Amino acid sequence: DNVTYHAPRPVVKRTVVVLNSGTADQKEMLYYLRRAYSASGDAPVEVLDFDRVDTTFAAALKDASLLFLLNGDPSVSAPVKEFLSNGRTAILVPTEGQSIDWIRDLMGESDLRLEAETSKRSWVLGGLDFQHPLLAPFADPRFSNFAGIQFWKRFKAEGLGMNVEVVASFDDDSPAWIEKRLEKGTLLLMASGWHPDQSQLAVTSKFVPLLYTLLDLSHPRQRMDRVVEIGDEVDLGLSMKENSSVTIRTPSGKEIQQSADEPFQETNEPGIYAIAVGNEIRNFAVNVPLEESWTSVMDTDVLELHGVQTSGADAEAVGEEMDEEEGRMLLKAQLESRQKLWRWAIAIALLLLLFETALAGKASKAATVEA
Repeated sequence: DNVTYHAPRPVVKRTVVVLNSGTADQKEMLYYLRRAYSASGDAPVEVLDFDRVDTTFAAALKDASLLFLLNGDPSVSAPVKEFLSNGRTAILVPTEGQSIDWIRDLMGESDLRLEAETSKRSWVLGGLDFQHPLLAPFADPRFSNFAGIQFWKRFKAEGLGMNVEVVASFDDDSPAWIEKRLEKGTLLLMASGWHPDQSQLAVTSKFVPLLYTLLDLSHPRQRMDRVVEIGDEVDLGLSMKENSSVTIRTPSGKEIQQSADEPFQETNEPGIYAIAVGNEIRNFAVNVPLEESWTSVMDTDVLELHGVQTSGADAEAVGEEMDEEEGRMLLKAQLESRQKLWRWAIAIALLLLLFETALAGKASKAATVEA
């Protein structure tokens, strides 16, 4: 139980698709996206941009992990809905001058109204739901301050239905980030973008982690990075689109076949587990709980809770045995001490006897000489 196992994260390139109108403002927003996703380290991210909805755009969506809609029209609804049906996420950022009808159709919100507004004093984010997966990484008080991000342009969203969730709102309670669940996927409407004319979002420390959180939420295979212990269920993070069945090899070499969308439950031994998905092998590690390596002294209350007898008749018997043993050792020590005293007494007596014998011998010689 002093061995820990670690499965390196597989290097999987993820693709982000951006649909924009090709205007200077949207190209600048695209620039910030490319810069942010270029800092991906060992997990490369490719950003593909399109200025129209065509067969190339639809083909790119099939392998895309995340979609940004900076522009759109009614023709975008069908490919985007298919993209969302695979459990992915799309971010919609409205722009001035475009029709709202395709947004209503895509969201299924027929009463939705979006009114462009500009503020001289700026807005800030007020109500943030840190229980939501998008903002959960920022829940720590060290990272939860969004009040310094100013917004000068926005769309005031009204007429929203009951099936939407406001993830964040401005300080006047107007919705800022609105989530709508569509089949297995998620559509996130941002009432203000990250262009420098609209807000400070792109130049703050929140922008890059926010984009990667969106990517991880939309790309489920990243869920397997968590620590797995013996007996835990493992969400394989696979969709039926990838493969309807997978083979999992345990550390002992046993192979188990199961459906890709069901959690794996046979984590009965520590080690590296391998998942075969088509021609790709993905690994995850299972470890013994850390508590089993703790060696600190346990309280007697904890021992008794687990059935160990530390009091009562058994404890009294143990105490009596210890008292008897201590008594025997004390008696033995006393006897040894007395024996040492007797040895000294005998030695002293022998010395006195020798002394008296010597004196008697001298006295006898003196008497013989006088005679």
